[in-house]
Amino acid sequence: MARALLRGRAEVLYTLHLMGRFGRGPLLPMLGAAALLVVFLWESDVRIRFLALAGLGFYGGVLLRDIQEAGCRDYIWRLLGRRVCKCGILENASKEPAHAIRWDEQMNEYYIVHGTGGKMMVYYCPFCGGSTPKSRRASMFAHVTQREEGRILWLIKDIRTVPEVIARFGPPDEETGLTMAVRNPGGDGKPERGEVFRCLVYKQLSPVADIIFEVGAKEAVRGTWSQKYVGDKPAGQSSATMSPR
Repeated sequence: MARALLRGRAEVLYTLHLMGRFGRGPLLPMLGAAALLVVFLWESDVRIRFLALAGLGFYGGVLLRDIQEAGCRDYIWRLLGRRVCKCGILENASKEPAHAIRWDEQMNEYYIVHGTGGKMMVYYCPFCGGSTPKSRRASMFAHVTQREEGRILWLIKDIRTVPEVIARFGPPDEETGLTMAVRNPGGDGKPERGEVFRCLVYKQLSPVADIIFEVGAKEAVRGTWSQKYVGDKPAGQSSATMSPR
């Protein structure tokens, strides 16, 4: 009798899980998955445990897919029941010429201006707690597959100096001044320190990425890559200044 009740309970929980998955909102599927986990840990019948494990595996795959599609930040907000900001405070502030909050129509992003041209992204409204609209930034840059990334890393491996870069790839397509700055935080009683680099940019080595060698002290280089910008160029701005981050 007890075993029959347990079987019935597992089937009900599995049904709850499926209903939650295809229902609206993340709460029901989370509760269903948690209940299935309890059944899996508590039940001694191998068949019932397999049923619970199958439900957990199904939900885990769906969860990973949803996170990839929505983005981790947006998915967490969805779990918390938060929606896109509708209070209008960010929108109104961005329309004021003297306000530090600005709106980028092309990227669909709010940001705060500071210093001489610096930008700090705004991801959540500090007044209502809602998330800002989904950015279009990712769609503005070419996708770099894992295979292409591996090929790029193979191209730039073991290159340590500027002469080695020139010997392997020839003159760069662009050479910028001291435009790359890195600030390293201090720790364990050590002070912060900063580094500045000039950059050697190669645009023809990959169809989807620019290969960039950051040149530091004593002509030592560090090879990096950056997705190519494929969106419309803003007036007066070159694609070299666009960043996927």
